[in-house]
Amino acid sequence: MEDRARRLIGAVTAGQRSDGSWVAIDSQRSWGPTATSCWALRRARDLGLAVEEGTETRAAMFLQRAFLSAGAADNDPKAVILHALSLTGSAEFAHVNRLYRERNTLSNPALAYTALTLANMGRTDMAGELLDVLAGRAKEVLGRVPMVYWEGSAHHPWLGDDMEATAMASLAFSRIRPDTTLVRPSVDWLLDRRGAGAVRPAKARGPVVAAVAGYFQRARQAGQDYRLAIAVNDHDLRTLQVVGPGETLAIPVPDAHLRSGENIVRFAMQGRDEYAYGVTLSGFSVVMTDPGTIRPGVGSRQYFHDTLRYKGRSIGAPSTSLVEKIEVGQRVRVQVNFFNHYYVDYLVVEEPLPAGMVLVPGSIQSSAAHVRIEADRLLFYYEPRRLDGRIGYEVIGHAGGSYRVPPTVIRDVMDPVKMRIGSVAELTVLDPGAASDDPYKMNRPEYFALGRLHFEDGEYAGALRYLGHLFREQPDYQERDLARMLLWIHTADGFYDARRIVQVFEILRERYPQLEIPFDRILIVGRAYHDLDEFERAALVYRATIDVSFLNDAHLSALLEDEGQFLGSIDYMRALWREYPDTAEVSTAYFGLSQALYRKAPTAHELAKTPQRPIQLPGHARAALEIPPTRIDLLEEAIRLLESFMTLYPANPLADDAAFSMANAYLDLTLYEKVIELSQRYRQWYGDSEYASGFEYMRALGHFWRLEYEPALAAAKQVAGGDSRDRDFATYIVGQIYHAQEKPAEAIEWYRRVREHYADAAESIRYFERQHIGLDEVALFQPGEAVEVTLRYRNIAEAAVQVYRVDLMKLYLREKSLAKMADVNLAGIQPEYSETFALGDGLDYVDKTRTLNLDLDDEGAYLLIVRGDDLFASGMVLVTPLAIDVQEDAVSGRVRVYLRDEILRRPVANVHVKAIGSEGGRFREGDTDLRGLFIADAIRGRATVIARDDHARYAFYRGEQWLGAAPEDRAPPTPEPAEPAKLDYQRSLREGQQSIQMLNYEAYDQMRRNVQRGVQIQQAR
Repeated sequence: MEDRARRLIGAVTAGQRSDGSWVAIDSQRSWGPTATSCWALRRARDLGLAVEEGTETRAAMFLQRAFLSAGAADNDPKAVILHALSLTGSAEFAHVNRLYRERNTLSNPALAYTALTLANMGRTDMAGELLDVLAGRAKEVLGRVPMVYWEGSAHHPWLGDDMEATAMASLAFSRIRPDTTLVRPSVDWLLDRRGAGAVRPAKARGPVVAAVAGYFQRARQAGQDYRLAIAVNDHDLRTLQVVGPGETLAIPVPDAHLRSGENIVRFAMQGRDEYAYGVTLSGFSVVMTDPGTIRPGVGSRQYFHDTLRYKGRSIGAPSTSLVEKIEVGQRVRVQVNFFNHYYVDYLVVEEPLPAGMVLVPGSIQSSAAHVRIEADRLLFYYEPRRLDGRIGYEVIGHAGGSYRVPPTVIRDVMDPVKMRIGSVAELTVLDPGAASDDPYKMNRPEYFALGRLHFEDGEYAGALRYLGHLFREQPDYQERDLARMLLWIHTADGFYDARRIVQVFEILRERYPQLEIPFDRILIVGRAYHDLDEFERAALVYRATIDVSFLNDAHLSALLEDEGQFLGSIDYMRALWREYPDTAEVSTAYFGLSQALYRKAPTAHELAKTPQRPIQLPGHARAALEIPPTRIDLLEEAIRLLESFMTLYPANPLADDAAFSMANAYLDLTLYEKVIELSQRYRQWYGDSEYASGFEYMRALGHFWRLEYEPALAAAKQVAGGDSRDRDFATYIVGQIYHAQEKPAEAIEWYRRVREHYADAAESIRYFERQHIGLDEVALFQPGEAVEVTLRYRNIAEAAVQVYRVDLMKLYLREKSLAKMADVNLAGIQPEYSETFALGDGLDYVDKTRTLNLDLDDEGAYLLIVRGDDLFASGMVLVTPLAIDVQEDAVSGRVRVYLRDEILRRPVANVHVKAIGSEGGRFREGDTDLRGLFIADAIRGRATVIARDDHARYAFYRGEQWLGAAPEDRAPPTPEPAEPAKLDYQRSLREGQQSIQMLNYEAYDQMRRNVQRGVQIQQAR
């Protein structure tokens, strides 16, 4: 036994992987076999057997990683892992304690493993509480001998077997509560389920042996002394005399003692003790019935010929021709088919190898996680949900004879009683040298593969033998390649067949229009149509060939442009256009040429950066080297090409594009008279075109730029009333025309329609509708002179004026400014004069003035306040004979004030004067001398001077010159506002032109760069 144990230890140690785990059928659940192996090695070490320390250490590290990667609620693997770690003392109690808290939700195997873990950690009381839960879940089996068992886990297939769950529970009770009444019934259940065969499933064998051995190790055996007589169907079989320790015996039963149907075994015992027995009836049944206890089933097993070979190599198409009589040395492909593949547990498929045949190494094909090859069978192990539709392998005939092949069997790994059985097969291996007469039937893939291989080798006669047969029998099989190869063959020398060429070409034309056919072969297709009198189809094929030839020749133009030779590429394409007939591709390329020039015009100045070399075209003189053209030159050349295009191809679908492009070019050249002429003409020619409104809009722009307002209005209003992309611009132009004609009401009406799109329109409306009212800051009048003040207003319907007599000197000393006289609190003061008068309807939209005649005869200072709607304006009126003449020194800030009486025409002395600068500071004040002179020094800023004599007569002066040094803390000059973006009236037109350029130039450029080796079939329609 020790030798056997050491060999097992060596085998287990050798099976450990580099990461410390042991392999399982499901590589994602290696925690199961790793924990079991770790348990076995620790048990061996406890019995004194040598185990490599590194093996256990690596296993423990793997299990710790597996524990951390388990899900939060994945308690089954955690219980198994913690039990294995507890054997090495590396389990953490915190982890075990969490399982203990969740004991009522644990599965039966998890409860048993956790209880054993707690026992290993010396916490038997806590383990007992888990056993209480486990005891309540025991299932009783009624019978002569009481038995109990526990169901496996429903969460993990690894712990889903009842046999292993019962063994673990029995082991836990036997160790922690050996006196409980559940131990013996659970052991009896395990022994009863074992029967005479091995423990099933095999992975439960270890726990079952541990549980049974643990029970009997702890049970005190009574002295054995008894006689046992055994009879089968009333035939005496054997009498056993047992004294001392018993032993396990296997007693064969002769066939003569057996009978059909029920067989009875009787035991007669004399003495004391107990015994156990099992009965096994084995043999080979001719009829094997499928029990159907699991969902997946065996569909069929078939034996096929080996793959055909071509020039010593496999053609790659598997044979479907069945084999019944196999020659010695003949290779045969075996295929087993399954149905209802989906299965949630582990499966093993047992496939018997036919006797008289040997397996071809490396020929097995399956999705199994592991395949084991035995002498007479193949075992395929599948992870859950991984069984697919078939397995395959190859065998070679080896020994002559007729053989019966047992059926394919599918079993549940965890519960082998669940199984499916296939059918028995019969095979014959012929004697050496004998030839099989099995008929060989080629399938479609074989015909196609052989034809293709001959075709690729240029052996058209051999290819036609297979491909022609396939086309007659199954023309839609691999239709594209089949028709293509037949077309290539029949357009080759010696295989010309006009009808077959047209037949396969029509298939390709209808179903695979992208296929490209070389020039030499497409010409033969055209010949085939001609020979069949289908002249129109022949012409279409030849024209497609011309188009593709033109496209390939045009490739040189792209190369020239890529090298910076734009002008050379234009000259080349123009010459190429002259050499080819006017097919659709050629005329479209000509239009694309005009768009290439138009597109290049804005960057014409860049052409000078790369010297334009003259080029030599076949059949043409060398082009002269010219000065690089300007933007205007390129636009004029584009116009010439567009005019030529419209003249040569007036019915071309691109004619309206050309007309729109040409009118845009004239607009870019500011030739507005020509724009008006062409737009009106093209509007009539292409009234149904998408560019119809664009032509009308260009006519409006032409008249607009020529200041011809009435025709511009007529054209613009027509566009504005539609729904084209030019509608908003046309509406805006109508508003501008009315604006220029000084018709603000009409301008506002049209501006309102587009104010959301154009900021200028909204600003124009605000300009027209803004309100304003204003007066001069100070107005001077001599006594007796009529006092007339000018009122400036805009969009004010009614105004009210009030005049108050004030002390200007005191008022200015308090306010230090006349800018906010309207804000002076005049409550309770009666005005000298007041009047309310109408100014209009409030919709003037222009600045207006009105003269206010004020009846002010007395000398003095008067404050005028005018209210119009919600606006206020104020001003000062001085009725005085005094006048101020000021001499200013900008450097020193000195102000010399001369005061005169204009009526008496003499200086005025002894008049009090106050002066102050706009930069603040204190008032400079004093009286005039006999010369009427007052001098104020250190005035900073713009000077303000007020004089008042004893008779309350005033004089006022406001300077414009800056006096004194500029302050250091003055705000920097306000930068000039950025110039507003210039409105682009041609934006929508330019967008339309750019769309034409993008679509047509890109198509033109792609056409030049798309080099074809042949003609696409769709081009020959």
